[in-house]
Amino acid sequence: MVKIKETDYHHGALTAVLVNNGYNLILWETHETRRSYKVTLGKDEFIIYSKYASKPTSKKGKKSSTWSYSFTDDEIEKIKGHMKEFKNSKVALISGNGNTKGGELVILGKEDFLICIGDGWNSENPYISILKEKYCQLRVYGRGVARNQAFIPRMDIIKSR
Repeated sequence: MVKIKETDYHHGALTAVLVNNGYNLILWETHETRRSYKVTLGKDEFIIYSKYASKPTSKKGKKSSTWSYSFTDDEIEKIKGHMKEFKNSKVALISGNGNTKGGELVILGKEDFLICIGDGWNSENPYISILKEKYCQLRVYGRGVARNQAFIPRMDIIKSR
């Protein structure tokens, strides 16, 4: 018997979304809380760096949920390297709902990622938060974007269903 880790469920959701949208992927790097995948579609090739949060860091009843992701200097350097080597690389943030089914997925391109972490690659204590409010689209903000200026991420990598 093989024990399935919680991280496998979260990252499995990302891989399922990508495969269902026609992408081919190879596990590029693995860690307990993050993974990187080399993704291809035709001639397009890039890396998706992914992190997950198993449950919201803040929840206001059924009105809103917030998931927060902090990035270490090592993680920033890895993402920077991916984005330098593979032009269209992305950062995926997988947000679980604790013990309930479902969750949220945000995939940020370089521009949106840098806006969120603030001050380009030199941000001090970079973080990104995902905000889900009832009856509203998902929004992102972070070190470089105030919560009241949170924006709807471009999800052009994922086809509309």
